[in-house]
Order: sequence, then C-alpha cells, then structure tokens
Amino acid sequence: MDMDLLEVTEKIRALLRLHPEGLSITSIAFLSEMNRNTLVKYLEIMQSQGSVGMRQVGVAKVYYLADRIPVSAVRRFCRHYIIVDHILDLVETSASIPACLGMPAGERTSRRIYDQFPGLQGIPDLEARLRSALRDEEETVRWSTGRHQGNRVFSVSFIPTVLESGRPATSLVLEDVTESDRSGGGGELDALRSQALFEDQSEYIVRLSPEGYVHWANPGYCRMMDQTKHDLIGQRFRPPATGDEREQWNRQLRSLTAEHPVTTIECRISARNNLFLWQRWTLRALYASSGMLLEYQLVGHDASKFMATRGEFPQCKEELEKQVLTRGVDLKKSKLRCYEDVERRERVESRSWFARFAVENSTDGICWIDGPGRILYANRALCENLGYTQDELQALYYPDIDTRCDRESFEQMWMVLRREGRYRIESTLLKIDRTLLPAEITAKYLELNGTRYCCAFFRIFSGAGSGELFRKAFDESPTALALYDGEGNRVHVNKAFQELSGTFPSSGGRGIDPLECPGLTREQIGALQEGRPVASSRSIGLEGGESGITYLETTVTPLCDPGKHPPGGYLVQVQSVDEQRAGEAAAGSSGGLLDEVIRSLPDAGFAIDRKGRVIAWNRAMEKMTGIRAADMLGKGNYEYALPFYRERVPMLVDRAAGTETALGDRYAGEEGNFLIAERAISLPDGYSRVILEKALPVYVDAGQVSGAIEFVHDITTLRHTEELLKRERMFNTAVLEAIDALIMITDDDGRIVWCNERYRTLTGYTGPELTGRAIHELSGTDPGDAGQPFPGPGPVKDGKRLPIRWSRRTFMQPGVGRFDIYTGICPVTSEVWKDLYERTE
Repeated sequence: MDMDLLEVTEKIRALLRLHPEGLSITSIAFLSEMNRNTLVKYLEIMQSQGSVGMRQVGVAKVYYLADRIPVSAVRRFCRHYIIVDHILDLVETSASIPACLGMPAGERTSRRIYDQFPGLQGIPDLEARLRSALRDEEETVRWSTGRHQGNRVFSVSFIPTVLESGRPATSLVLEDVTESDRSGGGGELDALRSQALFEDQSEYIVRLSPEGYVHWANPGYCRMMDQTKHDLIGQRFRPPATGDEREQWNRQLRSLTAEHPVTTIECRISARNNLFLWQRWTLRALYASSGMLLEYQLVGHDASKFMATRGEFPQCKEELEKQVLTRGVDLKKSKLRCYEDVERRERVESRSWFARFAVENSTDGICWIDGPGRILYANRALCENLGYTQDELQALYYPDIDTRCDRESFEQMWMVLRREGRYRIESTLLKIDRTLLPAEITAKYLELNGTRYCCAFFRIFSGAGSGELFRKAFDESPTALALYDGEGNRVHVNKAFQELSGTFPSSGGRGIDPLECPGLTREQIGALQEGRPVASSRSIGLEGGESGITYLETTVTPLCDPGKHPPGGYLVQVQSVDEQRAGEAAAGSSGGLLDEVIRSLPDAGFAIDRKGRVIAWNRAMEKMTGIRAADMLGKGNYEYALPFYRERVPMLVDRAAGTETALGDRYAGEEGNFLIAERAISLPDGYSRVILEKALPVYVDAGQVSGAIEFVHDITTLRHTEELLKRERMFNTAVLEAIDALIMITDDDGRIVWCNERYRTLTGYTGPELTGRAIHELSGTDPGDAGQPFPGPGPVKDGKRLPIRWSRRTFMQPGVGRFDIYTGICPVTSEVWKDLYERTE
C-alpha cells in the first residue's frame, strides 16, 4: 500500500479515536490541516475498507471508527453466506444456501430475508442480532433446524460487513456442524473438560456419610490436609479447626435439617509453617425426597485475605474520615476558586460573543487566511457579496476570489504584513457567477504559536470611479453583453454585441427581449420573473455582417436582489457556437472534409485523433506558429505543443480527447461544451503573447470520442487593455492626491465617497471615518450654486473649524448618476490656526 495512504489513514484514525462520537468532513479537514477534496478521497477509501463508518446528520456527513469486513472477503473465504443491507434487505446469497437450508432452487422476487428463507426464523432473536452486527457487534450462535430441514446443526455467525458503495451490511455465515455433533467427539471433549475442571478446583470439597465418616474428597482438600485420598476415606471426619471451634463445627452440622439444609462457618486453622489461616466453609445436608439424610457435603475456601482486610477496616475507616475532613476544607477552597474561574470565563465568553456578533454582522466583508492562503473563516457580509455559502467559501483559497492575487503578489503581501503589520490594496473580487466586484482590501497580521495568519477586511466600492471602471470593463468584455430594463427595452450594449449582431447603441428600443427569447420555455420565463437566471436551450440566427448567418446561444440573468422580484432589469449574454458546429461537422465527415472545414475557420485551430496524431492544422494556425500544415499532419508525441510551450507536454486538446487528465495550471475550467485555459507564451516571432485555448471533443455516431479540436485565440490586446485601464485609474488617483488643495467627491445624496490626502491630513480624519458622511453634517453650510465659490468652515476632528473657500462642480455620468466635486482652499495652515486659536483662548 502507498505510504502516503498509510500515513493519512492512520492520522484520520488517530483523530477519530479522540472523538468516538464522530467528526464531519469540515472538522477533520481543520484538525488534520488537509485539503477538503483530498480528505474526501481518503475517507471513501477507508469506508470501502470498513475501517470507518458514515452516518448522515442533517446535511453533514459524520465519520466514525468502525471494524467491518469488506464484502469481497466474505465471498472469497465463506462457503454458505447471506448478505443483507442496512434495512435488512437481501443483497447477495451464495449459490449453496438453498440446498444448505433444504429449500428448492429457483428465482425469488422478494428482497426480504424472511420471505426468501422462512426457515431462518428459527434462529433466536434473528432481527436483533442482524441489527447488532450493523452496529459492529459480532456474534456466533448454535442453531438446530427442524425435521423438514433435515435436523441439521449450524454454527451461525453475524459478521459486520461493508459493501463496495461504503454502506454498512451484515453477513450471515453458516457452518454445518451436524456430523461433528453426531460423531461423539463433542461428548469426549466435554468429559475431558469436566476432568480438567475437577483437577484444577481451588475449593476444598469433602463428602460425609450421615454417621460422619469421609467417603469422598477432592484433590484440593487432600492437599490442604497433607494426606492422600486413600488415607482419608473411611476415617471419621475431623474439622480443620482448633480448640473450641471443633465443637462449633459439630453443633452446626447437627443443626442442619430438611427445612434448613445449608449454613456457613468461619474458622481458623493451623498451617504447616505454624501460621494460622482463615477459612470459610459452606455446610450442606443432602436429603432424599422421603426426608432421609443421605450425606453431608462441605465446601470451603481460603478467606485469610478477606479477614485481614476486615481487621484493617476500622483503622482505614478512621484514616479515611480524617482525610475527608481535610479534603472537605480543600474542596471548599477549590469550590470558591471554581466559582471565580466560572465567573471569569463567563466574562471572557460574553466579550468573545460580543466580538463574534460584531464580526458576523459587520457591513464590511471579513475573513481569516492562513499562511498557504486557505480561507479559515468568512463572515456573512463577504459571503453575501460574493454569492457563496460559508462552507463553500471556506473550501477555497484566497487567490480564488482575488483576481489580482497570484503567487508572487501573495508572497509579497506576507512580506509587507510581517514587516509593517498591515497591508492595503485596491483590487477586484471574483463572485461565484464569475462577475467582478471592486473592493478596498486591508489586511492585519497575526502570529500565533509559530503560525502566521492575517485578517482581511473588504470594503466594496460604490463611488463614481468604480462605476466608470466597470462600465469600461463591460464595454471591452470579449463576451457579447446587452443590458435591458424591466419592460425589456435595451438600454446599453457592448462592443462585442455590436460586432456580433450588427446592432448599435443608437438603435435603442426593443432588441432581444429576454422574456420572448427563442428557446425559453414557460417554466424558464417564470424563473426569470422570480429572479433566477436561465439559459436558452437552442441556437438563434442573426442576419448581418460579412459571414451571413451567425448561430448564437443566449443566457438571460435577472438583475435583482435575492428574494426580490420582479427584476428591475436583465443582462443578456450572447455567445457564438460556430466553433462547436464546426467541430461537430468535422467529426461527422471524412478526414479530407474535416481538414477543409478547420482550414476555412478564421480562428487558429487544429485537430487530433484518439491516438494523439494531428489530423488538421488550419491556415490561421500556420500564420500564428509559422509551421506549415504539411510539416505537422500525422505527427504525434505532443508535437503540436512545441510551438507554444517549447516542450512536449499535454495540451487542452488531450484532455478533451480523454487521453490526458492531469494538466496542472494549464487547465482553467469549462465554458459550455468547451474546455478553456489561458496562458502567457512566447511565439516564434519573438513576442510574448497571451493565448486562450478552447478545446472540444469530437464524437462518432455511436457516441464515442474519436478525437478533439482546439482553437487558440490571441487575447494579448484584451489583457493589455485591462492593464491600461488599471494603470489609468491608479494615475488619476495619484494626480488627485498630489494636488495641494482640499478635494472631496460626493454622491447624489450629498455623502462623501472619496477625499484626498490633503483634506484628511488637515481635518485629522481618516478615509473610512469620512466615507459615507453627509457633507452638511461636517461643514454645516449651504453648498452654494454649482460653479460659484462660497465660504464655509471645514471639519476638524477635535471640534475646531477652519475657514475654507469652497468651489463645487456637478457632473452627470450615464449609468452612474449625479456626483459633485468640491475643491477647497484654506488661507492658513493648521499650525497657524492652532496658534491663533490658543492666543484667542
């Protein structure tokens, strides 16, 4: 067995031994510091081996230690067996079971064990024993059949078993022991056992005649009296006592009657080493049914230890009472300390509860991240903003939700955190629906028990700058997007939609109405009205452009808050399926037709067969790589990867063809029927490019994969444009920060959404303290007419106000709304004002 598997499974068993009640997958992953998906794989292996069991508690799966035999072992090593599942339905029986139970062979329709084999009801407590085996309690019983089943004797074992699916089961294993019972071997064994038991008895046994003569004694009594059995038999019985105790023996024997035939006596005897021993004897008179005394039977054993202990009991009792008094005082002190500790714990717990309540109900997103980047905790605000549940988000790593975070930037963040204790950056978060969300991220550093952690705070942008950024991202998106209002009127489309459909923003009016989109059923239209996104199940055609008819697939997403409907608008995403249709046409035609279709496509693409050999290499691919189709066709051994990766490695087309599943970071995900991946490479022309790979499997008539097609798109310009937009925003922010004047930006309600460093330094406020505050609450003045200077005091954190001359400009931005920019000039610095203020006082 693989050593990694042994180490991991032993680690899981050690955790479950500490928690016999069981642990959920999330708890095991947290305690073992293992990846959740990897942990599930190992738990499934251990469950199939029978070393762990699983029960469902609500929506959680709880695993616990078990000791079950795999069903494959029962099949291999047992001759007569019956296997039932957790509801006592038949799963499997051996072929010999009907004959073994004296039943005719034949097919039976019922799955209940009593219907199939009614003779088994003769086994005592059959159902209870089956259910005990389901709880890992193994048992073996002896069962004799009736006359109609041949008067046979079976040894029946109830063995806990696990099925291949991991479900618990019980194996009923039968062993025929009829012949061994009839051969007499059992009687001889019983006789030998009785003889061994007789020889090994530790009690003293002696039998007397009614007249008081010994006529039988066991070996233990002979050893105690230091005489042989022949020396004792026929002699008058002498009690093993000294002095007056012998007379007591005789009185006790004479007192036995048929109504009271038993009594006990304790006596002290002299041992061979001149020591005294204590013995306890049971005296019994045996009377016949007629009332005649037949004999006396005396049974004794050594009671020296008991008597010694009983003698020491008063002293121990006195000592114990002293200790109880001493411990009572200590207990009172401990009780007082316990009360104080409980009170202190309650205070700490209450403060901890207040902190947890504040974090969980914070309007800003908060999460804890460990050194490798795993998300250990996420509060409710972050889960709602990104669209994940708490369990789903805690199964991810931080780079999965931060689009600007890669391995290099993640390590740089930890370096800054360890050096300065905090880290701040503006980035874009990736939601579960793959849309982007701008946010300001502030991280705080914590090191606990040698492990580094950071607490990240996420403030979602809502100002004009972020709206402009997302408007540009909407327009430059490679996916065709259109925005509609609640009545289905198109209000905005991006460039990709214009190029795809030939429809321009100036056309306005109703375009592709999301409520009347071809392919939507009545149920899907109802889902849109309830706020749930739907996808069109068939393609539509749009007239226009040089290519004639373009086949499209449409996805409609309602724009509304969760639980609120009808929607206030709709987002329509239109994607071309020409490549998919081209792949389907190529798969259904001969090799020459496939090559011609792929060579005619405008996108760079190639195709391989099931054995990984190139069967098509189109003109666009020749232009991109500089390699002719004649030099590539028929080549295998990953020859097609050399122009892109400079080595023979599997590409996305191999995964689509089903010949390769492990691609590492060259596999990103799926988009419809396509597999997609994005990589930065260096092409033969010497320039670095960013390519988007899209691969699609090709099927034959029988539904089997015959090969795959891959298209390679050069998206360098798109990624460069995104980087330019990012730099432009950083440049604009730096310019505003560098201006030696007070600058504020407010929204349509007069609340501050941004202010520059000059304003924050002069007033003494921080950015978070000012964001969201109404301007009239801070200055207390009328803002005046737009474009006209007006005087007004500016806010100062300690309550003092500075005379500032303000100017206000109002701007309207489509899709964002109205916002005002305030520019202020302070005639004196804060130091001069402080000096004037102190002189006035």
